Amino acid sequence: MEYSIEAVGVSNKETLMETRKYLLPGYVRPLTTVVCIVFLCQAIYELIHASPFMSFFFLFLAIIVNIIYRYSLISVVNRHMQIIKGYMHTEDMIYQLRFGEDHLYLSNSTTSKCTQIPYSNFTEIIESKNLYLLKTRSGKHVFITKDSLKNILADDWKNFLRKKCTTAKCIKFRK
Repeated sequence: MEYSIEAVGVSNKETLMETRKYLLPGYVRPLTTVVCIVFLCQAIYELIHASPFMSFFFLFLAIIVNIIYRYSLISVVNRHMQIIKGYMHTEDMIYQLRFGEDHLYLSNSTTSKCTQIPYSNFTEIIESKNLYLLKTRSGKHVFITKDSLKNILADDWKNFLRKKCTTAKCIKFRK
């Protein structure tokens, strides 16, 4: 069954904050977790077998790695906000989306521009609480609000994305 799917996309600070952990490369979060666990294990080992001073040192390193990770999340949001402000001269960008047979069409009413993105360019599709995040090869992100997808059922929408975005290496839908 073919649907005429239209939606609204939003790019603002709240949108970016909701999806910030997905804006970093996929390896950053697991790598940070592993490094923190290694430092914490070393801190416990040092506390039990060697010196408490070294234990505090490794605990300090684990905290520093965690702080750097959290700072990078905020930095990526701020970088995207600067890009939006630089190109659009606004903090809130709202655009209309229309899903065609082979392309996603983005149109912005303030600039009257229409952009076509082939479905084959999508590398990741992620569902968050209020949004769908579609990542492209060029690093551009499309944020689709769930509220705007009223003319299609959630299961049909997910099946549509799986069918059209066959080159996406990662499709994460929350259960």
